[in-house]
Amino acid sequence: MQVRIQDRHGHTFFVSRKVNAVDPSMPTYVRIPPPPIPRSWVKHIRPLDAEAESTPRSIISGMLIPKSEPQWSRRIETPSTLEFDFTVFDRTLQCIYMDPPLLLPNEDAKPGYFDIAKLCAIPVHKMLVPGAFLFTWCEKELLPDMCEIAEQEWGLKYVENFCWVRHLTNNHIARLPSDYFCRSKVTLLIFRREGDLEMRHQRSPDSVFDFVKPRLPGDLNDRKPDFAYTVIETLLPRALCTPDLPNPDRLLQLWMPADSHRKHWTTIVQKSLETLAM
Repeated sequence: MQVRIQDRHGHTFFVSRKVNAVDPSMPTYVRIPPPPIPRSWVKHIRPLDAEAESTPRSIISGMLIPKSEPQWSRRIETPSTLEFDFTVFDRTLQCIYMDPPLLLPNEDAKPGYFDIAKLCAIPVHKMLVPGAFLFTWCEKELLPDMCEIAEQEWGLKYVENFCWVRHLTNNHIARLPSDYFCRSKVTLLIFRREGDLEMRHQRSPDSVFDFVKPRLPGDLNDRKPDFAYTVIETLLPRALCTPDLPNPDRLLQLWMPADSHRKHWTTIVQKSLETLAM
């Protein structure tokens, strides 16, 4: 089956769509290994209780945050990430990892979300050292705009991408509404600034199947798989903190959940709408 689509520049494309011939009403068989079930089969979706959490959390201002900061980490709160003074990171960062709450095309305005054009206000190119990376999550409707901003506004080059295929708790792939095809995955675009930087090459998959986790108060986007951190921290060994370099000024994450601050990272947390309204 072929579908004809046209982009905003008038170019026409024909996309082949695979038709699923499997009857969805038929049972799905899953072979479960004998006890003990290996840890690799377990997916963390929701804690059973507070004691089950590896990092104790408490509720502050309606958001869950760790009671203690991880070693070699920094957490900065700001009313607006777009208006934050990023000059403190002048040419120090080896990687920026972000998940901006973007409005989809023709989507009505929502509190906390903004148009992708406003990303130009962040001076990404002025914060990265030569050879550094930008990892940014993006829905498929915004992929051309994100690439255009990264290349034309920030002077970065596209190098690779990584996909998260959304799984529901019934082990089915999510099927969110979209104009042409259902939205079942989110893309992590990887851009790089020109220059040399020590890297550790790795053999990593270009996609991961993981469950959609329940959103907590203050979350604007779905919580993304932690596998992205593994990719970044393996790729950039010199970005990690050490006793000689304890300042976490080489890895920066933006628009991540308020409780996602992590060892080796600086996390800029945008205050929740409830907090700002107080």
